[in-house]
Amino acid sequence: MRAIKSAKQSISMQIYGLTDPDLIALLEKKQSQGIDVQIFYDKKASRSLPPHLAAYPIKSSGLMHRKILIIDDTTIFLGTANYTPQSLKMHDNLIVGIWNHDLAMFFKHSSEQQKEFVVDGLFLSAFLLPDFEKKAIEALTQRIDAAKESIQIAMFTLTHPTIREKLMEAKKRGVSVSVAIDRYTALGASKKHVEALKDVGVEIRKSGGSQLLHHKWALIDNKTFIIGSANWTGAAFEKNQDCLLIFDELKPSHQKILLRIWKAVAIASQKG
Repeated sequence: MRAIKSAKQSISMQIYGLTDPDLIALLEKKQSQGIDVQIFYDKKASRSLPPHLAAYPIKSSGLMHRKILIIDDTTIFLGTANYTPQSLKMHDNLIVGIWNHDLAMFFKHSSEQQKEFVVDGLFLSAFLLPDFEKKAIEALTQRIDAAKESIQIAMFTLTHPTIREKLMEAKKRGVSVSVAIDRYTALGASKKHVEALKDVGVEIRKSGGSQLLHHKWALIDNKTFIIGSANWTGAAFEKNQDCLLIFDELKPSHQKILLRIWKAVAIASQKG
């Protein structure tokens, strides 16, 4: 909210669910002040938007599932949270902030599916899904294949067969693999895949409480961080409009923060 209030020129949003009344009212106010507001959303998940707000439903064979907010073509917030009261105030999510004009322009205007950046000294590979050329899934599985010590995953839904197999292979070659997953999907859509991972010794942690574990990120060897709006499913990579970011060569300060977040997720989840 603070970043949106500070907008001087433009607010661009690509979002699955936008229903939070305070946020919608703020966007209306900024638009009335002459700020260039553009919202691209999934109509099924954002039914209550005012007709005069500059908001455009996206029609496609899959979902508009991205969660990207860009302020003044430089400040970027993206991650796993929709802009709904439940997602912002109840469910477990992770949002990262990035300040980079080139990356903002990639999200706003690029016709490319993938591009490399250097952000604050970090190497960043950014992908826009669906992944017709399979660049994103190849980049993700390459990082899993390169893991030497540990893979820690917090994921709402994990049903992609290739990713599951790569995680099983990593465990078999001695990598410590831990997956924290939402308990509802662990008993539903992800059940078969969770059981397969568990059978080879992958540590499975299921969320507790009534809130969703809505995370979609992974930390590999404390050096590579993967996050985006994409669940690790076939639909996310092949059908939905999603995004995926891979940060390589994390700095010690980033490692410390992410390990602290992982510990909080693990503590709040139960083995099983």
